[in-house]
Amino acid sequence: MRVGQARAVLSTTWVVLALPLIAMVFLQTVHGTYEPWDVGFSWLSPLVIPILSLMIATWSVAETRRDRVTLKNKHVFFLSLLASVFYLALLYVVLLSMPLDNVGQPSPLEKYVETVMRPSSWYLGAIQALVVVIVGKFYLEDIPEEEPGAPPARPDA
Repeated sequence: MRVGQARAVLSTTWVVLALPLIAMVFLQTVHGTYEPWDVGFSWLSPLVIPILSLMIATWSVAETRRDRVTLKNKHVFFLSLLASVFYLALLYVVLLSMPLDNVGQPSPLEKYVETVMRPSSWYLGAIQALVVVIVGKFYLEDIPEEEPGAPPARPDA
């Protein structure tokens, strides 16, 4: 696997797993699930948008010679992929654990938002920081531009 392919896999994983989360919160918001209306996105946005925007931004960067180099440090790639999937799965757990019944005073949904969603953003934010470190290590790692033993690249290539 080449470095560029690994980066594409990681960024695609983020987009594919984050878009349904965003769509679920959007549909819940439109449906009037949250009171006030911005609760869902106030919880989700800081937990997904920073890394997701980094992943999408990588798509606009032109391919370099480093992207064509064979991935040598696979454990950092797989660790960043595993950490990303684990983190996004935690977001799904919090969102899908939400009670569907909204009857009573206080409603189970209001209680869930106050006792689970809001506090979870602190724990998830800390986990997100670890994911950012791992993903950042993968993206910013010093990758030699040439394969060992390969002839040096011509300046005009």
